[in-house]
Amino acid sequence: MSDYNTTSKKGKTVLKHRLIWEEHYGKIPNGKIIHHINRERKDNRIENLQMVSRGEHTKLHPKKRNIRNRLYFHTNPQKPKDI
Repeated sequence: MSDYNTTSKKGKTVLKHRLIWEEHYGKIPNGKIIHHINRERKDNRIENLQMVSRGEHTKLHPKKRNIRNRLYFHTNPQKPKDI
């Protein structure tokens, strides 16, 4: 999370891009993610933000997820029930 801009709201640390989205469009539904279109995590202009499902977000970032999964299963050969 350190690559993202954060701010404080009501005593809690929140991701700035989520706060900006909610100020423009309202609450983010469960299962939705706010994606940075240009992949620059600190570019929180509203025109650079897009709400997508978790599945859509995974398709937008396939290599990072696949590498993480391969590394995890290489070091942990038994697949946990929740993955």
